[in-house]
Amino acid sequence: MQSSVFGQKFLKDANAELKVYWPLPENELSSLESQTLRQLNGATDCFGKMIGSSFIAKEKVADFFVRKIYVIRYEK
Repeated sequence: MQSSVFGQKFLKDANAELKVYWPLPENELSSLESQTLRQLNGATDCFGKMIGSSFIAKEKVADFFVRKIYVIRYEK
């Protein structure tokens, strides 16, 4: 269930939204997506299956930046 929240589809959808605003080359955003997937897979290798997530906070800077913070829970 929760693995889909932070899975490949989620990252592709998020990157599609970011492309509109991303001021740097598109390959940089693709690289960020690949790195994020590798890190999530590495965490799964170390800590087991993803069993849940919790939304922690949403921070807004003026009217142009939003940061959402989540915690991902694993089996181990």
